[in-house]
Amino acid sequence: MRLRRLDLTRYGRFTDHRLDFGAAEPGAPDFHIVYGLNEAGKSTSLSGFLDLLFGIEQQSRYNFLHPYSAMEVGALLEFGGAERHLIRRKQRTGSLSDAAGQSVNEAVLANALGGLSRESYRAMFSLDDETLEAGGEAILQSRGDLGELLFSASAGLAGISAALAKAQDEADAIHRKQARSTQIYLLKQKIEALDAKRKEIDTAASVHNALASDLAKAAEAYEAVVADLGSVRRRRAEIETLLRALPRLRDHEALRAELEADGDAPTPPASWREAFPKLLAETVRIDGALRRVTDERARIETERESAAPNASVLALRASWRALEGDRARARTAEDDLPKRRREMEATDAALQQLLLRLGAPAGLEPEDLLLPAPLAGALRERIEGRLALDARLAKALQEEREAEHALAQSEARIAGAEAMPSDPRALAELDAARALARRSDVAARSAHGRAEEARRKPLAQARMEALQPFEGDVAALRALALPDADRIAGWRQRLTECARRAGEAEARLREADTESRLAATRLRALEKSAGPIDDTHAETLRAERDAAFAAHRAALSEATAERFAQVLRADDELSRERLARARDLGELRQLGAALATAETAAERWRDLLEVARDDGARLTDEMDAALPEALRGETADGVAILSRLDLFARRRQEALDAFGALDETRAARLAAEEDAGRLSDALEEALRALGRAPTSRDLALLCEAADAVLNEATEMGARQAAAQADLEARRADLARRRREADEARRAGEDWASGWRALIAESGLTARLGRALPGTDPAEPGASFSALGPQVGAVREMLPVLLELPARLQALSDLRHRVETMEANRRTFETALEDLIERLDLAILESGSAARAERLGEEIAEAERGAQTLRHLDAELHRLAAEESELIAAQARIGTEASAMTAFFGVEALEEVGPALEAAQERARREARLADWERDLLADLGVTSLAEAEARLSQAEREALEEEREALDARVHDLEARRETLFRTRSDAADALERVGGDGAVARLVAERRTAILEMEELALRALKLRTGALMANEALRLYRDRHRSAMMERASDAFRTMTRGDYTGLATQSEKDSEILIGLTRAGGSRLAADMSKGTRFQLYLALRLAGYEEFARARSPVPFVADDIMETFDEPRSEEVLRLLAGLSRHGQVIYLTHHRHLCDLARQVEPSVRLHEIASAQREPA
Repeated sequence: MRLRRLDLTRYGRFTDHRLDFGAAEPGAPDFHIVYGLNEAGKSTSLSGFLDLLFGIEQQSRYNFLHPYSAMEVGALLEFGGAERHLIRRKQRTGSLSDAAGQSVNEAVLANALGGLSRESYRAMFSLDDETLEAGGEAILQSRGDLGELLFSASAGLAGISAALAKAQDEADAIHRKQARSTQIYLLKQKIEALDAKRKEIDTAASVHNALASDLAKAAEAYEAVVADLGSVRRRRAEIETLLRALPRLRDHEALRAELEADGDAPTPPASWREAFPKLLAETVRIDGALRRVTDERARIETERESAAPNASVLALRASWRALEGDRARARTAEDDLPKRRREMEATDAALQQLLLRLGAPAGLEPEDLLLPAPLAGALRERIEGRLALDARLAKALQEEREAEHALAQSEARIAGAEAMPSDPRALAELDAARALARRSDVAARSAHGRAEEARRKPLAQARMEALQPFEGDVAALRALALPDADRIAGWRQRLTECARRAGEAEARLREADTESRLAATRLRALEKSAGPIDDTHAETLRAERDAAFAAHRAALSEATAERFAQVLRADDELSRERLARARDLGELRQLGAALATAETAAERWRDLLEVARDDGARLTDEMDAALPEALRGETADGVAILSRLDLFARRRQEALDAFGALDETRAARLAAEEDAGRLSDALEEALRALGRAPTSRDLALLCEAADAVLNEATEMGARQAAAQADLEARRADLARRRREADEARRAGEDWASGWRALIAESGLTARLGRALPGTDPAEPGASFSALGPQVGAVREMLPVLLELPARLQALSDLRHRVETMEANRRTFETALEDLIERLDLAILESGSAARAERLGEEIAEAERGAQTLRHLDAELHRLAAEESELIAAQARIGTEASAMTAFFGVEALEEVGPALEAAQERARREARLADWERDLLADLGVTSLAEAEARLSQAEREALEEEREALDARVHDLEARRETLFRTRSDAADALERVGGDGAVARLVAERRTAILEMEELALRALKLRTGALMANEALRLYRDRHRSAMMERASDAFRTMTRGDYTGLATQSEKDSEILIGLTRAGGSRLAADMSKGTRFQLYLALRLAGYEEFARARSPVPFVADDIMETFDEPRSEEVLRLLAGLSRHGQVIYLTHHRHLCDLARQVEPSVRLHEIASAQREPA
């Protein structure tokens, strides 16, 4: 992308302003300097360009001249092989459009920018003093890490170390081994506390139900007392209402009687109460006003008769006013003439003094020494040019000598430098072996394997110990045969079925026993209440009767007859009883049948229960026989056997998994150690090839030894390359300085030739009658340095010569002013005397000023008399109009007063007031009567006054007061009872709350589950942070290895050029797992970034940024690179070198530099003659 033109249509202080950068010239640098004074709008232009690309910011500070709705910025951009005219406005949507006003998709600019955002563009391609300072701080924060510096230089990302450290700190805050303040540790503590609290409040259901029942009873009693208390309070409130209503009713009746006694009276209109005071006051006011008007008219007529102005004096007022101007000029001349004459004498004396300072001969007129303005300007310009040329020549000669000295020092360093001692191929092999070892993770794998093996081994042993009483090894554990899952599932199903059958039999047996006991109990109770009427007793008694009858028939004796008769009576009595209690008899038969059925069912379920238990016992024996010897125990419970089998199977699998992981860890460690051995062999062989026998086979020590060898070779090569480059730079610098010195000498000779021509043209020697200093007629072509005395003499004379025209003009002006003042004074005196004669006034004063003052007083007195007469006439006219208005108002008021007096039947208006007061008082009493009646009905809750009177007629005050006292005592007792019951209910609720319930336990369980989920999320977050930090560090290392050579070379060259050889370049130094950037000084030493000065760190950051932009431009389509006054703290030589670097950078992409320093524009032209200069005119200040 390239910026062809920037249109600041309505933006900041700009209105319809345009910055045209023109078309790019093929093969030429695209370098632009934008110059403007402080607050001319350079930063505004840069912000406008960014707002065009990315949208005007929501809270823009550039709306102080144009409101948000009118802000607009446009540009002509070149990208994609075409030109696009785009316009940006301040709106929420559709802010980007083309020249025709059609909306343009934001993706057009996003594609041209390669997806850059505003922040990344400012960080990568827009530099100012703030970004330079931030870059210097970023170098310190990164501690010189090469990977981060190169990455941030080309990708615009600073502060990577801070971000990675922040991620590590966040991960440590989540979890750190053996730490007690991490988030996961705190969550564990919370879960343990929740478990303890759950155990504390998880009360039995019976206790909970009892407490709940107590709470319900206490609440029921409390509500009953509250209801009683409410009803008592309502009755007491009703009594209070009746007691208040009794006196109100008496007052109401008394007021109604008073109104009836007064009888009916007319009711005046409501408006009369307000109108009457105004009407009365208006009547009084009009009468007083009429008297005042009459008195005023008489007074004015008297004053008018006494006022009589002088008519002849008034006739000459126009002539006097015409003379006022001449009078003022004459007065001014009288006061000013002496001073002006003194000024004229002083000016003439100053002219003579100037002639003396110039050394002019006597009799010479000042006009003879006047110089033409162009000639004087040319002489002044030549003199100023002479000063600049003196400084330029001195500087060029000094720099030439310094360049010769620097070249000699560089040649001496080259002569004394040592040659590289190592074989390049062996160094390359060592570097490759070192890089392979650095890239490998064998050390981390080996250390991780040892740590994991140490961690997993006790875990596997603990898993093995958890299998007690099993005492075999891992092989025996693997070979141990356990029942398969299908067989265990079959056992569990059969065991469940046995338990189900046994449980069902037990339940049915309990039901049958319960029914049997219930039937027996009811049967006994019925037999007790009904007597012996059952079938068994009846059959027994019938058998006794038959036996007695048989005995009697056989014996036919009195005794047998008596026995038979007794038994027969008993049987008949029983038959009658059974017939009478037929229902009880039927119920006895049903209860007997139910009892027999229940006993039969109980016996059947008892048999089924024994069968189910026998089947469970046989299954338990089968399961116990199928278990390994180590799992057999004394417990004959099938459920316990299955639980023990499940636990052993799970722990066996955990132990096998733990030993499997241990074996995998051990294998990974051994593989890592084998890889480390191969890498160590390669490094050891490469070091021996270079004559460096290692002292250890440790891979880290071998890498450090390789780093030392490679760094030594790199530094030596860098020093030799830097020294050679410095020698070439010094030779080029000396040639350039010599050319500059020759150019300065030629410029001096050109100046001397022009100076001599100007001196000849001025003719100063002929006018002054003597030669100037430094002028030798025998040497008309004197050299530049020989003309120094002459230039000094002319420089001193030139201000005096330039002062002569002003002095001559001032003298001429003063002479003209004095003559004009004298003429004005004479004209006024003549006109004044003429006017006095026409008035025929006797003025005895002498002098024109006094006589004029006397004449003015006479005219003023006549004018005052005429003004008084006009004022009096106006007053008379006003009084007549006022009198007419008052008479009309008096008639209107009389009509209104007559209506009031007729209504009340009175004679005077004053009598209307008491009548109105009486009518108003009656209205107030009627309103009070209505209010009392309305309040009484509302309190009693009735709709008519008759109902209220009827209700109150039945009420007796003494009885109501006695009932109120009784109710007060009842309220006091109920309040005490309510408080007691409230405490009882609160205690019951607290007791229930303390033990908790299903809801509390459920909340604790939910809170525990939430804490576990939080712990899982935090663990994942910590894993992501640690993994991300490791990946970022690895990415930095890979980026450093991939881009180190090219970007390091460019950054090193830029840093050397920028510091003018104070630093010969940049190198790297290995430190642990990274490489540190260091600067190589001219003296052959090295310096870390942290040891550099603040300004040098700025220049180092700038060198990295320039190298990063070149890297970006080579890989992608370049965008404009903008720098805003980044050389505020640079001296002139380093500023020149930075401009040279920017000019070179402009061959890869468009470079725009904004500045308010004019000398930087001149330096840019010297460095790159094709640079384009754009100027922004200064205007009003922008708001801070």
